[in-house]
Amino acid sequence: MSSKSQEFQEQKWEPDESKNLVFYSRYKKDGSYGLTNMAPGFPLKVNDMVIRTSEALYQAMKFPDLKEVQMDIIGQRYAGRAIERSRYYDSLNNKRTDWDEIKVDVMRWCLHIKLAQNWDKFSTLLFRTGELTLIEGSPDDRFWGAVKFDKKQKTREGVNMLGRLLMELRQEIGEDLKKDGPGNSLLIVNPPAITNFRLNGRMIETIDAGAKKGGL
Repeated sequence: MSSKSQEFQEQKWEPDESKNLVFYSRYKKDGSYGLTNMAPGFPLKVNDMVIRTSEALYQAMKFPDLKEVQMDIIGQRYAGRAIERSRYYDSLNNKRTDWDEIKVDVMRWCLHIKLAQNWDKFSTLLFRTGELTLIEGSPDDRFWGAVKFDKKQKTREGVNMLGRLLMELRQEIGEDLKKDGPGNSLLIVNPPAITNFRLNGRMIETIDAGAKKGGL
């Protein structure tokens, strides 16, 4: 089995709250909502455009050659509406043909921008999860999250790719703090090695959050 197939392999996630934190794409009072891409309050700025959520940025990157489509998705007030608009354009076969091959790299890039440009808020949220396994609790998405396998026992099954990327980012924060002080290298976000990686008609360049560590 290749390393990539192992990366995308589904697993079962047990309902052990001492080891796992299940977060949802809807508001919950436990504070975990900020881990989702749907959460407001973590604005991103790419190619001089302020984007309300990491979800809207991720969805817009499906359509690099369609500036008007990207603007429609990004212009939606709520992340859920951005997803709806993205699905509409996808139904017209406008999405880039290699999306399934690059989508994990795009999501990883979006999360790094969310961290770099909202350092204090997002790094604190991630660090509060300690060593818990982060699981996106989804009703139907077995790739980015994990769905209920056994409703009685609340066991979940799925790839949980979003949870894995967040744990990867949490580890990078810890390593970065030990090496460079508070987030020095993670404040610089390079674009992934993807051809035709455009937003608003421009190729995406390196983002340097620099002195704006606390946010935009």
